[in-house]
Amino acid sequence: MLRILLLALGVVLGLLTDAHAVDLSLPPIVVQPPTGLPAEQARMLTRKTTESLAFVGFQTDADAGTMSLRLTGVAVAEMTPAGAHVTITWTVADPQGGVRTVDVEDTAPYQAKDAWQAVDSDTLSRLAETTGFALEAIATGGKMPAHAKFMTPPPPPKKDDKAAQPTGPATTRVFIGDIQGAPGDGNITLGRALIQFLAQFDVVILRDSEPGAYVITAGVATKPASNTEDQVTIVWRLNDTKGRQLAKITQQNKVPSGSLNPHWGSTAVYAAEGAADGLLSAIGQIASAAPPKPPAKGKKKP
Repeated sequence: MLRILLLALGVVLGLLTDAHAVDLSLPPIVVQPPTGLPAEQARMLTRKTTESLAFVGFQTDADAGTMSLRLTGVAVAEMTPAGAHVTITWTVADPQGGVRTVDVEDTAPYQAKDAWQAVDSDTLSRLAETTGFALEAIATGGKMPAHAKFMTPPPPPKKDDKAAQPTGPATTRVFIGDIQGAPGDGNITLGRALIQFLAQFDVVILRDSEPGAYVITAGVATKPASNTEDQVTIVWRLNDTKGRQLAKITQQNKVPSGSLNPHWGSTAVYAAEGAADGLLSAIGQIASAAPPKPPAKGKKKP
């Protein structure tokens, strides 16, 4: 009788295991701590997300090497009548330079003065679980889970288009200057989100301006577009350290009236993503057009 029970248990366990067996065809992936949330919650979300990805079949070995996908994210939390609503914009970058972006969201049913104080471990677990199934859907062409939304990325730059290729850390050093005029927390969240996207291309973010670096500033203006919508205009400027303008990028969009006050939420992430793409393209154009440096005195040209 005991033998029969053990055999039956083995069959059940086998069925449970096979129901979601590890698919070795899914690539290795490395999860980097997301930005925009407190350090302890960032560590917890990173761990839970790594576990969720391993469950659906991704290889999460930290030693996977240069062929790994890299997952980075920007988190935004805002208080609503239903609780603390959290949106995480995850970006998956592959070794060939391809980028895909997916939003996951959830609500912690608690109230607090600061939204992140209301976000508990269960909410982070749900966000991590949704992330795992969303990335599995992207990798396998399956159905996107509820509370996840696939964001169509901009087309990748052509291989022969040097102007669109971001430069490396040896030449690209950036100081994020003033971002002014945004309602609510936009001046802060726009800057944080921009840093996250620039860092994906190994741009060095400086704490202070220094010679040879680029300086990025932005001005934000809002005005009523209708009884129900506001028009938002963001002008990003790429300057040198002497204040000379090298490039200007203008973004315009309509949003529901008052929706950016007090929190911008994922709107800041989308705006920063588009700005980063344009700024990196401008930097690439500037770098490719720069004349070669003259040889040092006392040295002959080869």
